[in-house]
Amino acid sequence: MPSRFMESMKLEFIGCDICDSNDNNILFSAKDYRYGHTEMFNFVKCSSCGLIYLNPRPIQDVIVKFYETDYTPENEQDALPAPITKTWKSFIVRFGRKIVGSYIDEMVNLSHGKVLDIGCGNGYLFQLLKQKGCNVFGIEVNSNSVARCLKLKLDVFYGSLEEAHLPDRFFDTIIFSQVLEHLPSPNKTLKEVNRILKPCGKVFIYLPNPKSYLAKVFGKYWHGWHIPFHFYVLDKEIIKKGS
Repeated sequence: MPSRFMESMKLEFIGCDICDSNDNNILFSAKDYRYGHTEMFNFVKCSSCGLIYLNPRPIQDVIVKFYETDYTPENEQDALPAPITKTWKSFIVRFGRKIVGSYIDEMVNLSHGKVLDIGCGNGYLFQLLKQKGCNVFGIEVNSNSVARCLKLKLDVFYGSLEEAHLPDRFFDTIIFSQVLEHLPSPNKTLKEVNRILKPCGKVFIYLPNPKSYLAKVFGKYWHGWHIPFHFYVLDKEIIKKGS
């Protein structure tokens, strides 16, 4: 059986997800500082539109295996029970909410009707939305997370949004909570979102901000790079270019 290191060498080179250009410049090379993967990867910037993305990157089968290994209930913050009671994690979460508020609380408050939680993980946000009274559906590629959701009797599809073949103009609210940057093609996915969202529906996108002061301070050690799980680093202007 090949090692995880050898599997991770199954890489693919891609063009820009927004403009299809293959002209790019390497910003830096780095490795994973969260889960300990030792392989080095390049983040590049498109010379035409400015999109920042991982290139080359692990093929989809490999990255899905990484999710199943590393994105466990213990490692996913959103999968932890609320309120969190474990010492330092509890302190960090409470402190963070005091400073910047809770984006999860805000998304739950603003969501209504039929809600699609894309990349629903272990179902933390999903359950909060159900408690509010929303009719919630989930999409998830991590088979371990899907199994946990199904045990909780949550309506979750195993696979990508495009593979789910959802009906036109069906959802009132669609949520990407730290998910869009993980997708093989955010541009393609947002086009699919436009098809399944009701005319007056809402889309909530929460992701790391490459223009934040933390990104500037920590450079290639910034948590938002999250190599190799984040295929893209997106900001508001770049998302508008693609959509």
